[in-house]
Amino acid sequence: MLTAKRLPVVPNPGFETECYHNLRLSIVMTEPRLMPWCLSHFVNLIVQSKSAGQFPLVRFEEHLELYGGLLAEEPLAVKPGGYVSAIREAIDAGSYVLVYLDWKRIPQSHFFAVREMVHDALVYGYDDESGTLDILAFETNGRAYGSVCLPYETCEAELAHVAERHADTHIWFVYYGFPLTAVRLHRSPSMPSGFDYRSLYFALERGRVRAPGLSQDAFANGYFVYDYMAGLFHQMAGGDVALDPREFGFWNINMHKMMQRQKWMLKRIDALERAADSPLLGKSKRLYENAKQRLMSIRADSLKAQKTGDASLLTRIGEHFQAMYEQEKRAVPLLMEYLVRLKFERKGERSL
Repeated sequence: MLTAKRLPVVPNPGFETECYHNLRLSIVMTEPRLMPWCLSHFVNLIVQSKSAGQFPLVRFEEHLELYGGLLAEEPLAVKPGGYVSAIREAIDAGSYVLVYLDWKRIPQSHFFAVREMVHDALVYGYDDESGTLDILAFETNGRAYGSVCLPYETCEAELAHVAERHADTHIWFVYYGFPLTAVRLHRSPSMPSGFDYRSLYFALERGRVRAPGLSQDAFANGYFVYDYMAGLFHQMAGGDVALDPREFGFWNINMHKMMQRQKWMLKRIDALERAADSPLLGKSKRLYENAKQRLMSIRADSLKAQKTGDASLLTRIGEHFQAMYEQEKRAVPLLMEYLVRLKFERKGERSL
């Protein structure tokens, strides 16, 4: 019988503000052939307004159905007292295990003894000698996302606690993996091994939904997210919109999420250049690099504005977002033209 086993993981794929994606990408990105597939996705952000005083929700457009052809996810039916055994058996069989814990009760967590935080994590290994499970989790050991070892006894007790105390309130997370789910990567010769240019093209085409304003049910997609944010910050600067200070943390998370998306877009363009370079990519890349620099300024000004309440900083943030909107509005057609030319010129074997 095995006394220890660790499945391969990517320590941090770069989507730590999108927990359900980051955990699954930690598995998917262990297969090098799938990197072009990964870079074919996560193109657009969306923004949805919330109640007065709350910062709007920003997230990636694609959701968990994205992994349907790559990951097999099966709930684990386990009785109290058998959680660790079931996890070990799953890992021995080559499956990772998504688990939900209340991190308020975990000493290594940022939320320990602070506030209730039932959140998912990924078990990828075990060691009988040390009596610990290897887990990828958020906000542990001073890191936004990384590995933590938890004793068998702790995991057994805490998984039982979540099942007993939080099953009713978190039942809506069953499709996210609550409370325990075995996850296996489909490794096969038919696995996608190149860019999905079609998916990328249609994602760029979809990203043109403009919000009608700052109403409570406003929605925007693609580069119009920045147009929406520009309007929001200009109204905040003018005193027409007041944000609850308790929302500042969420404000910062969303700024970080936007930066993650900018970095991913530039990584995508670099990969496209290696596959089939074109002046169109160079032009688009410069616009995204400029947008990234503006976003860095936005993040710095946001922290200052939260401390001082200086309206001029909010105005400047709005101006940066407006410039980002204009830049991406120019960059997207360049990428789409590149993809169109690529499709036709590969057929005719002409150069880009």
